[in-house]
Amino acid sequence: MNRSGDLTNLLLGLAWYGELSSDHARRLWAPHDGTDFGVRAALTELHREGYASCRQWALPRPGGGPPLRQHAMWALTPRGREQLAHHELFPPRLFLPRARRTLPHDAMTGEILTRLIELARPAGLSGMYLEREVRIDPARSRPVMDAIVILRTGGGYDHDDLVPWTRDPLLPGEKRRRYAIENDRDSEALSVIAGKAHAYQGALTLDWRQRYGGFPIPLWVVPHERRLDAVMAAWRAHWPQGKWLITTDEALRRDRWLEHYNGSVRERTLFEASRDDDPTIS
Repeated sequence: MNRSGDLTNLLLGLAWYGELSSDHARRLWAPHDGTDFGVRAALTELHREGYASCRQWALPRPGGGPPLRQHAMWALTPRGREQLAHHELFPPRLFLPRARRTLPHDAMTGEILTRLIELARPAGLSGMYLEREVRIDPARSRPVMDAIVILRTGGGYDHDDLVPWTRDPLLPGEKRRRYAIENDRDSEALSVIAGKAHAYQGALTLDWRQRYGGFPIPLWVVPHERRLDAVMAAWRAHWPQGKWLITTDEALRRDRWLEHYNGSVRERTLFEASRDDDPTIS
């Protein structure tokens, strides 16, 4: 990474994500490099100049022993935000790093977002809109989705080592896929999960269409098969006519999803050719 445009795009990534791991930075801005040296050097330079902050963290080791060190998390500093504040692609709403206790959850949300970009690139990714912690019903503070993502394809963006950020979720002329990210870490009761099914059903309003062009498809990522079965059963019971996608952490790496649509279930990839009536695409 030695071009100023690359560094600006990376800084914009920190702004859109809120906080980004060093591994995600390598995969997005140096996908063809054998090591993370270039991206790590760029992040270190941004840190030294006061534009980015860095948090080190670790997870408990199963069975005891020294904690397992995780990839460092990077975010914009106030100086970095000031540097980008007037950029045409600076996000309209910032998501700031949260308390350390939320790092495992937020790092996994970052993994989901990064994987979506990786999967969209071969399909011709030409626009990426991201908003974190979005109310399902704008009139109510709870529940919230972890993020809304709008992926545009077909616009002729030829840089697979940059991210085509966009501030406009309604830009016409390209295919758009809208997803409501639900990063489930098996920490909520199934009654809460069922409540979200009801919340999504009640949120199919004109307001969503005016803000985003349509309602996003819920996209669940859960830690294991047992949780997948439980979430799927809860949502099928409370939203049998709905549409959503669900996968596990392991299957996310392989791009394998279960799609529920109006009572039927099938396995698919995320960018698999969809049925003509698939509401995921517009």
